[in-house]
Amino acid sequence: IELGLPAGQEAFGGHPSTGSWYTLRDFISHIFLLQAVSTHGYHLSWNSAAWTISTEFYTYFIFAILVLISFRKPYIFIFLSIIYLNLNGEIFKFVHSIFGFKVFTYIFQECILYFLSGSLMFFIYERIKYRFNDYIFYIFLIPCLYFKEYLTNHILFSIVILLVALLKKNSISNIILSYKPLVYLGTISYSFYMIHQVVLYLFIQVLKIFNLGVSFSGGKSSGGTESIFFDTIITISYTAISIIVAIFMHKFIEQKFRIKS
Repeated sequence: IELGLPAGQEAFGGHPSTGSWYTLRDFISHIFLLQAVSTHGYHLSWNSAAWTISTEFYTYFIFAILVLISFRKPYIFIFLSIIYLNLNGEIFKFVHSIFGFKVFTYIFQECILYFLSGSLMFFIYERIKYRFNDYIFYIFLIPCLYFKEYLTNHILFSIVILLVALLKKNSISNIILSYKPLVYLGTISYSFYMIHQVVLYLFIQVLKIFNLGVSFSGGKSSGGTESIFFDTIITISYTAISIIVAIFMHKFIEQKFRIKS
């Protein structure tokens, strides 16, 4: 299948703007989960949703090495994490200078950045014995969101996660976040993420059969039917179908491999 990227757009994975999306090289990269880590491939080809799994897999590998290095000495892990958070750009420039070309993608660097930021929040969480009520929670949260342009995305994300973790169990915010249907949606979110693009693709093909003229890949200037009503119905429908499929995937596939009898 030959699909070209929009003119002037270069993929994170390193394909030229006129390159092919589905190549043997990309297929092999997907097998080894390198599609979003290495610059020699296109991270959205074949199973496009798996690009996050690619970056996360090797981030976990780096995390495992850091844990072994800092075994029972958390200050080493904290020190190395802080160094990366402040010098990640320089670190990868040095690595790329050794090879003479850019080896790793920017999104892989970002994944490590978010992961280590979150890890540092865990150490802060362990030290804070006080738990927030709703008022204190929003006193901290609202200024963070208001001044978000002064914070990097990974720091803002980590702070929000920390604030949520520090909520009292009987706080209204925590009760809402602990609402069983919401928790269940979070439980099946991995299956939903991995299947939603396949469902969308098949859904679009069915709509084309009925000549609705829908194309979320650029067929229309708005990327849809150019009708707010129909686009809303389409979005709700395919999301609902994806949730139903994700429920079955979580129960009969994901849990089968994760939970041993």
